[in-house]
Amino acid sequence: MSLIRLDHLEKYYNKGKETQVHALKGVSLEIESGEMVALMGVSGSGKSTLLHILGFLDSFDGGRYDFEGAGTSSLKAEELARLRNEKIGFVMQNFGLILHQNALQNVSLPLLLNKKTKYARIRPRALRLLQDLGIGEKADVPVDQLSGGQQQRVAIARAIANKPKLLLADEPTGALDSQTAEEVMQIFHRLNEEKGMTVILATHDPRIAAECSRILYLEDGRINETQ
Repeated sequence: MSLIRLDHLEKYYNKGKETQVHALKGVSLEIESGEMVALMGVSGSGKSTLLHILGFLDSFDGGRYDFEGAGTSSLKAEELARLRNEKIGFVMQNFGLILHQNALQNVSLPLLLNKKTKYARIRPRALRLLQDLGIGEKADVPVDQLSGGQQQRVAIARAIANKPKLLLADEPTGALDSQTAEEVMQIFHRLNEEKGMTVILATHDPRIAAECSRILYLEDGRINETQ
Protein backbone atom coordinates (compact mmCIF):
# COMPACT_ATOMS: atom_id res chain seq x y z
CA MET A 1 0.00 0.00 0.00
CA SER A 2 1.25 3.46 -0.87
CA LEU A 3 2.01 5.84 1.97
CA ILE A 4 0.91 8.75 -0.24
CA ARG A 5 -1.42 8.77 -3.21
CA LEU A 6 -2.46 11.94 -5.00
CA ASP A 7 -5.10 11.91 -7.72
CA HIS A 8 -5.47 15.05 -9.86
CA LEU A 9 -4.72 17.41 -7.00
CA GLU A 10 -5.58 21.06 -7.60
CA LYS A 11 -4.56 24.11 -5.60
CA TYR A 12 -5.46 27.78 -6.13
CA TYR A 13 -4.51 30.92 -4.28
CA ASN A 14 -6.93 33.88 -4.36
CA LYS A 15 -9.40 31.72 -6.24
CA GLY A 16 -11.89 33.68 -8.30
CA LYS A 17 -10.01 36.94 -7.95
CA GLU A 18 -7.95 38.87 -10.48
CA THR A 19 -4.84 37.79 -8.59
CA GLN A 20 -5.75 34.08 -8.81
CA VAL A 21 -2.78 31.70 -8.97
CA HIS A 22 -3.23 28.10 -10.13
CA ALA A 23 -0.43 26.61 -8.02
CA LEU A 24 -0.99 22.88 -8.62
CA LYS A 25 -2.56 21.55 -11.80
CA GLY A 26 -3.82 17.98 -11.66
CA VAL A 27 -0.91 16.50 -9.71
CA SER A 28 -1.07 12.71 -9.50
CA LEU A 29 1.59 10.53 -7.89
CA GLU A 30 2.21 7.62 -5.54
CA ILE A 31 4.99 7.34 -2.98
CA GLU A 32 5.67 4.05 -1.24
CA SER A 33 6.75 3.71 2.38
CA GLY A 34 10.53 3.83 2.68
CA GLU A 35 11.21 5.86 -0.47
CA MET A 36 13.60 8.81 -0.54
CA VAL A 37 12.27 11.26 -3.11
CA ALA A 38 13.61 14.56 -4.40
CA LEU A 39 11.18 17.22 -5.58
CA MET A 40 12.86 19.56 -8.05
CA GLY A 41 11.72 22.77 -9.66
CA VAL A 42 12.47 26.46 -9.93
CA SER A 43 11.12 28.98 -7.45
CA GLY A 44 7.38 29.30 -7.95
CA SER A 45 6.97 25.85 -9.50
CA GLY A 46 4.81 24.59 -6.62
CA LYS A 47 7.33 22.62 -4.53
CA SER A 48 6.59 24.28 -1.20
CA THR A 49 2.85 24.25 -1.88
CA LEU A 50 2.93 20.52 -2.51
CA LEU A 51 5.01 19.85 0.61
CA HIS A 52 2.61 21.92 2.72
CA ILE A 53 -0.35 19.94 1.42
CA LEU A 54 1.42 16.63 2.01
CA GLY A 55 2.12 17.72 5.58
CA PHE A 56 -1.44 18.96 6.23
CA LEU A 57 -0.25 22.53 6.60
CA ASP A 58 -2.38 23.65 3.66
CA SER A 59 -5.62 22.51 2.04
CA PHE A 60 -6.30 21.63 -1.59
CA ASP A 61 -9.13 22.65 -3.89
CA GLY A 62 -9.72 19.56 -5.98
CA GLY A 63 -8.66 15.98 -6.45
CA ARG A 64 -7.84 13.46 -3.74
CA TYR A 65 -5.07 12.92 -1.18
CA ASP A 66 -4.85 9.51 0.48
CA PHE A 67 -2.45 9.02 3.40
CA GLU A 68 -1.83 5.45 4.52
CA GLY A 69 -4.69 4.32 2.28
CA ALA A 70 -7.30 6.69 3.71
CA GLY A 71 -8.72 9.89 2.23
CA THR A 72 -7.91 13.11 4.02
CA SER A 73 -10.33 15.67 2.59
CA SER A 74 -13.03 14.98 5.19
CA LEU A 75 -10.74 15.10 8.23
CA LYS A 76 -11.37 17.83 10.78
CA ALA A 77 -8.71 20.31 11.84
CA GLU A 78 -7.96 18.49 15.08
CA GLU A 79 -7.58 15.17 13.25
CA LEU A 80 -5.16 16.74 10.77
CA ALA A 81 -3.20 18.31 13.62
CA ARG A 82 -2.88 14.92 15.32
CA LEU A 83 -1.67 13.27 12.12
CA ARG A 84 0.77 16.11 11.53
CA ASN A 85 2.28 15.86 15.00
CA GLU A 86 2.40 12.08 15.29
CA LYS A 87 3.25 10.91 11.78
CA ILE A 88 4.95 13.77 9.92
CA GLY A 89 8.19 15.65 10.55
CA PHE A 90 9.23 18.94 8.93
CA VAL A 91 12.67 20.36 8.23
CA MET A 92 12.75 23.90 6.84
CA GLN A 93 15.47 25.87 5.05
CA ASN A 94 15.47 28.55 7.72
CA PHE A 95 15.35 25.89 10.47
CA GLY A 96 12.17 27.28 12.05
CA LEU A 97 13.54 27.06 15.58
CA ILE A 98 12.44 29.03 18.63
CA LEU A 99 15.52 31.19 19.00
CA HIS A 100 15.14 32.18 22.65
CA GLN A 101 15.00 28.51 23.69
CA ASN A 102 17.88 26.07 23.91
CA ALA A 103 18.35 23.00 21.72
CA LEU A 104 16.78 20.60 24.22
CA GLN A 105 13.67 22.77 24.60
CA ASN A 106 13.21 22.97 20.84
CA VAL A 107 13.43 19.20 20.40
CA SER A 108 11.10 18.62 23.36
CA LEU A 109 8.25 20.71 21.89
CA PRO A 110 6.61 18.08 19.62
CA LEU A 111 6.90 15.52 22.44
CA LEU A 112 5.07 17.88 24.79
CA LEU A 113 2.31 18.23 22.19
CA ASN A 114 1.97 14.45 21.79
CA LYS A 115 -0.56 13.17 24.31
CA LYS A 116 0.87 9.65 23.94
CA THR A 117 4.26 10.66 25.33
CA LYS A 118 4.77 10.31 29.07
CA TYR A 119 6.20 13.48 30.55
CA ALA A 120 9.08 11.68 32.30
CA ARG A 121 10.32 10.38 28.95
CA ILE A 122 10.45 13.71 27.14
CA ARG A 123 13.81 15.04 28.35
CA PRO A 124 15.69 11.71 28.02
CA ARG A 125 14.34 11.16 24.49
CA ALA A 126 15.12 14.71 23.36
CA LEU A 127 18.64 14.45 24.76
CA ARG A 128 19.21 11.08 23.09
CA LEU A 129 18.13 12.51 19.73
CA LEU A 130 20.62 15.35 20.05
CA GLN A 131 23.34 12.87 21.00
CA ASP A 132 22.48 10.64 18.04
CA LEU A 133 22.94 13.64 15.75
CA GLY A 134 26.28 14.55 17.29
CA ILE A 135 25.31 17.66 19.25
CA GLY A 136 24.40 16.29 22.67
CA GLU A 137 26.87 18.70 24.29
CA LYS A 138 24.85 21.62 22.85
CA ALA A 139 21.60 20.65 24.60
CA ASP A 140 21.55 23.64 26.93
CA VAL A 141 22.84 26.19 24.41
CA PRO A 142 20.33 28.75 23.01
CA VAL A 143 19.87 27.86 19.37
CA ASP A 144 20.72 31.38 18.19
CA GLN A 145 24.25 30.72 19.45
CA LEU A 146 24.67 27.61 17.30
CA SER A 147 26.14 27.38 13.80
CA GLY A 148 23.90 26.83 10.80
CA GLY A 149 24.79 23.16 10.63
CA GLN A 150 24.12 22.70 14.34
CA GLN A 151 20.78 24.49 14.05
CA GLN A 152 19.79 22.20 11.19
CA ARG A 153 20.65 19.16 13.32
CA VAL A 154 18.44 20.52 16.09
CA ALA A 155 15.68 21.02 13.52
CA ILE A 156 16.06 17.43 12.30
CA ALA A 157 16.04 16.09 15.87
CA ARG A 158 12.82 18.02 16.51
CA ALA A 159 11.31 16.75 13.25
CA ILE A 160 11.90 13.09 14.15
CA ALA A 161 11.08 13.35 17.86
CA ASN A 162 7.76 11.52 17.46
CA LYS A 163 9.22 8.87 15.11
CA PRO A 164 7.26 10.05 12.07
CA LYS A 165 6.55 7.86 9.07
CA LEU A 166 7.07 10.80 6.71
CA LEU A 167 9.86 13.38 6.82
CA LEU A 168 9.35 16.47 4.66
CA ALA A 169 12.28 18.81 4.02
CA ASP A 170 11.96 22.12 2.17
CA GLU A 171 15.36 23.16 0.76
CA PRO A 172 17.07 21.67 3.85
CA THR A 173 20.58 22.39 2.56
CA GLY A 174 19.88 25.74 0.91
CA ALA A 175 21.39 27.80 3.74
CA LEU A 176 24.38 25.52 4.34
CA ASP A 177 27.90 25.27 2.90
CA SER A 178 28.66 22.22 0.76
CA GLN A 179 30.37 20.18 3.49
CA THR A 180 27.60 20.78 6.03
CA ALA A 181 24.99 20.06 3.35
CA GLU A 182 26.58 16.67 2.71
CA GLU A 183 26.58 15.91 6.43
CA VAL A 184 22.87 16.74 6.59
CA MET A 185 22.19 14.49 3.60
CA GLN A 186 24.01 11.66 5.35
CA ILE A 187 21.61 12.08 8.27
CA PHE A 188 18.63 11.85 5.90
CA HIS A 189 20.09 8.69 4.35
CA ARG A 190 20.52 7.14 7.78
CA LEU A 191 16.96 7.97 8.79
CA ASN A 192 15.68 6.52 5.52
CA GLU A 193 17.80 3.37 5.48
CA GLU A 194 18.05 2.52 9.18
CA LYS A 195 14.77 3.90 10.53
CA GLY A 196 12.66 3.27 7.44
CA MET A 197 11.38 6.85 7.25
CA THR A 198 9.94 8.00 3.98
CA VAL A 199 11.80 11.18 3.01
CA ILE A 200 10.60 13.81 0.54
CA LEU A 201 12.85 16.81 0.07
CA ALA A 202 12.40 19.83 -2.15
CA THR A 203 15.58 21.15 -3.71
CA HIS A 204 16.84 23.14 -6.66
CA ASP A 205 20.30 21.52 -6.38
CA PRO A 206 20.75 18.58 -8.82
CA ARG A 207 23.62 17.22 -6.71
CA ILE A 208 21.32 16.88 -3.71
CA ALA A 209 18.52 15.41 -5.84
CA ALA A 210 20.89 12.83 -7.31
CA GLU A 211 21.40 11.35 -3.84
CA CYS A 212 17.74 10.34 -3.71
CA SER A 213 16.34 7.13 -5.16
CA ARG A 214 13.73 8.99 -7.22
CA ILE A 215 13.35 12.50 -8.62
CA LEU A 216 10.05 14.24 -9.34
CA TYR A 217 10.08 17.44 -11.40
CA LEU A 218 7.57 20.23 -10.88
CA GLU A 219 7.11 22.83 -13.58
CA ASP A 220 4.33 25.41 -13.55
CA GLY A 221 2.27 23.30 -11.14
CA ARG A 222 2.56 20.07 -13.08
CA ILE A 223 4.66 17.05 -12.18
CA ASN A 224 6.59 14.43 -14.11
CA GLU A 225 9.46 12.01 -13.59
CA THR A 226 11.46 12.85 -16.71
CA GLN A 227 13.46 15.96 -17.44
